[in-house]
Amino acid sequence: MQLIDYIARTPFTTSNLLGLVFLILCIVFAEMRQKTGKTYFSAMTLSMLLSSIAWGSINYQNPGQIYVDWGWWWAQPIYAFAVMTLSFGVLNYLPLSKSDQTQLKWIASAPSLAYIALVTYYLLIGTTLIRTYSEYVLIPPCVVMGIAAYKAEKYEPQIGHRLLGSLALMLPFVILVFPIFGAKAEVLRFWGAIPLITLSIIILTSSLLREQAKISTNIEQLFAAEAQLIKLNQDLENRVADRTSMLN
Repeated sequence: MQLIDYIARTPFTTSNLLGLVFLILCIVFAEMRQKTGKTYFSAMTLSMLLSSIAWGSINYQNPGQIYVDWGWWWAQPIYAFAVMTLSFGVLNYLPLSKSDQTQLKWIASAPSLAYIALVTYYLLIGTTLIRTYSEYVLIPPCVVMGIAAYKAEKYEPQIGHRLLGSLALMLPFVILVFPIFGAKAEVLRFWGAIPLITLSIIILTSSLLREQAKISTNIEQLFAAEAQLIKLNQDLENRVADRTSMLN
């Protein structure tokens, strides 16, 4: 009863809970990286760790301010790199060629790097920037993930790539539409976390489905090889029996 009362009194905010969810996903992806050895789980682990810091520390980023300030600026590289590394993990996960992956990674990362440099420059010269528009830096990586996922659906159907692409494109939709109704930056961050969390869970589920499909294919191949071996042994026994009969 005392534990319940303590939890009820603890001032957990929505950003704290989102940071905790991202941290749990970070631990899950790290465990998957260790168990499977898949490189894309490394990028997903780093992305979830950065997301946990970015969302969990919103209370220290001067929330409620309309304009970008130095107290809010320090978290922006963490926030941008979280989505950028997420796009890297998704691109490494999808069945794309190395050249396509490299090209798409440049498209996803260049706007984020340019954004960090420009915001720093504008703050140094004293230019006023509205916080809400800073969320637009997340659009290129998400669009890249969406396009790549829809493209991968042709090569690997029934794994969930189309759903993955839809979730990736949901974040740009939130960023573009919600400000029309007067949503502030902290509200956009809350709703922007939902598709990112769901997208991460889809990655986990899809990777398991992919491994299950590979295991099923391997089992079928083993059964076919075993049947072929039994047939060859039977043919060999028949030949030995025929040769023995001829010698007798």
